[in-house]
Amino acid sequence: MGGQGKTTLAMKVLDSKDVIGHFDCVVWITVSQSYDVEGLLRDMLLKFYKQQGKNPPDSIYQMDRGALTNEVRNYLQQKREDGMILSSSINEMQDLEKLVVKCRSEENYEVIDLDLISLSIKLQKLILHGILHKLPEWIPKLQNLVELKLSRSHLTEDPSKSLN
Repeated sequence: MGGQGKTTLAMKVLDSKDVIGHFDCVVWITVSQSYDVEGLLRDMLLKFYKQQGKNPPDSIYQMDRGALTNEVRNYLQQKREDGMILSSSINEMQDLEKLVVKCRSEENYEVIDLDLISLSIKLQKLILHGILHKLPEWIPKLQNLVELKLSRSHLTEDPSKSLN
């Protein structure tokens, strides 16, 4: 089924800020007509490790389909738990006046998930560097906020409209 534009369409979807903002992580893998599921899962895991700047375990090349599936599942679950731990830690900082949140890598599509945060009213400066699904609802409620910087957010709507 070559020549129908499937890869071009997939690349356009991946490059769309509207689409990737709905996902916690994005990885590009190539699927040929005669693909191997273990190879696809292994490739996905290798790219996850690369995004984190970590070396994959040597055992990754000996894992069967079930073990690879579990590793992918564990990776995705860990990302979710990391976000919850970050949110919980930030919520405990009642006297916080400045907060800077930056994704680890400029190259990957890591989403900043701050929906579980309920910051104190003392926050004056907020800098977010990374993809946001949407502007967190608690940001417009910050009465002492004097500086808000968003970079690489991929927001489709102008966030200043919700700050009035």
